[in-house]
Amino acid sequence: MEILEELKFTNQWLEIALPLGLIILDILTGFLYAWINKKVSSTVMREGLGHKAAELAYILLGFLAYICFDLHSVFLLAVFYVCFMELVSILENCSKLGVPIPDKLK
Repeated sequence: MEILEELKFTNQWLEIALPLGLIILDILTGFLYAWINKKVSSTVMREGLGHKAAELAYILLGFLAYICFDLHSVFLLAVFYVCFMELVSILENCSKLGVPIPDKLK
């Protein structure tokens, strides 16, 4: 957990804004892919939004651990986990949309 303490955001608001922004970007790229391919489905959207709600719950639980028990590393772990998952999903969506992705990122 020491490595998490070394990784610091330049602004505390970014600890919340970055994962939220990535979640929104993932929703948009996923919807764009479905819309272009005429695969928009309310069932799939509900499932996806359920996953996003769970990711927000991870962040909230991490934040509560930070506020209640001064466990900032738990909060950062939740934030980095959500950011990583969202980045992977955004890259997958962009790849499906035909955006070339460097082999090192695949």
